[in-house]
Amino acid sequence: MTYPSPTYGRLYPVFDPARGYEISLVNQWLNLTPGTIIRSDKYQSIFVIHPGKRNLHEGPDIFEASIQIDGEILTGNIECHIESKDWFTHGHDKNHAYDSVILHVVRHINPHAPKPNIPTVVLEQPKQEKGQVACSVENIFVSTETLSSLHYLAELRWQFHVQRLLEKQSMTVQGLIILSAGILGVGRNKEGFIHLSKSLDITQLRKLSRAEGMKTIKKTAETLSIRWYKKGVRPASYPEKRLEVLIEIIRFSVEFLSDELPSPNSLRENLIGKLKRVCGEGVITELLGNVFFPYLGANAVLDHDVPLFTSTRDAWFELRLPYSYMKFDKQFRGVFSSPDLRSFSFLQALKSLDKYYCQYRYCKLCPIKEEDSDLL
Repeated sequence: MTYPSPTYGRLYPVFDPARGYEISLVNQWLNLTPGTIIRSDKYQSIFVIHPGKRNLHEGPDIFEASIQIDGEILTGNIECHIESKDWFTHGHDKNHAYDSVILHVVRHINPHAPKPNIPTVVLEQPKQEKGQVACSVENIFVSTETLSSLHYLAELRWQFHVQRLLEKQSMTVQGLIILSAGILGVGRNKEGFIHLSKSLDITQLRKLSRAEGMKTIKKTAETLSIRWYKKGVRPASYPEKRLEVLIEIIRFSVEFLSDELPSPNSLRENLIGKLKRVCGEGVITELLGNVFFPYLGANAVLDHDVPLFTSTRDAWFELRLPYSYMKFDKQFRGVFSSPDLRSFSFLQALKSLDKYYCQYRYCKLCPIKEEDSDLL
């Protein structure tokens, strides 16, 4: 199926209203419906097979895109710029990281400036469709019903984490380490940490000292040819720093699963004691909220231990972060209090909101907006 002009899907529905923002152009391309045909600057037919995935780190803006140009299918990366000349002003012509780019997407073509040796297409700023709802939560009255809805969404996240741990492969030391590795790997390092954690010999590592364990982990990463990324990552989250956390989690998990299950408070204090030397409060809270408290909850389900399940669930809801998530802080600052936006369970509720409502543009069903009909 083809379309005479660009048509947009709903994966990245909220376009940035600022015309000069590159992220708006990236989102616009990612919203293109497969089957869309666009003409390049050289009048080539660009057939969109798959728009690709957004790259949040260094390198081209979009990767793993598939297009067909004059009958030839190409798979690769896409770079977006407001002005076509930015390909050269940003130095992409001298950066080998951009050798895999198959298409240049721009807002404007500079007629007298040089162009890259790849096809260029122009996407004009889209007009808001009739009935399309801009995401605005300013001046919303936060009622008891709204808070109740968010509490329910947080409960869904708690159940999700517990259910994930109930899967057989997760109820082991290796399972805990794999889930923890997904938290330790920031940005594009996440895949590397998960790949590394799946390849570690836990039986061997548990017999080694901390220093010997670190050497073994680093050697395993080199053997696997794992590439670590630092651009866009804070120094505290650099891979070598997080590898120190990983070895401590391995040592902690081995002891944790070999002993009698602790209370939630005891678990929290023990984890802080093990990790405070190598990471901050935020990482420890994320590990408790995403891995270790759900593990206790999952065991309580298996053992039919209602008091343990209830106390662990309550401890999960009481977790607090020393920061908020930037995305939600920007969107909901002024609507919810700073303490709310640093509550782990509250942020988990906003993740559910994003997953079940925002991604599908169910704005008129949004539990935050439902009582403010003027905003719909």
